[in-house]
Amino acid sequence: MNVVMLVLGHAIGDARVHKEAKTLAQAGYSVTVLAVQKEGAAAQAVQNGYAIERVTLRTRDWGLGSPSRALKYIEYA
Repeated sequence: MNVVMLVLGHAIGDARVHKEAKTLAQAGYSVTVLAVQKEGAAAQAVQNGYAIERVTLRTRDWGLGSPSRALKYIEYA
């Protein structure tokens, strides 16, 4: 069974995400963590039996106001 974990951050140093992904991978699931690209971070990586893929958002630098936040969620989805 495949599992995709959507993370609205870059997932670097997020222990909760990594523990959950590792546990699912150890239980036999094919796990991919989908996160937001951060400068200097690998676009794709494999660690502890699961994959991490980071996507670049064009709306990333639009600020945190409600309208731009809504557009960021739409683009990410």
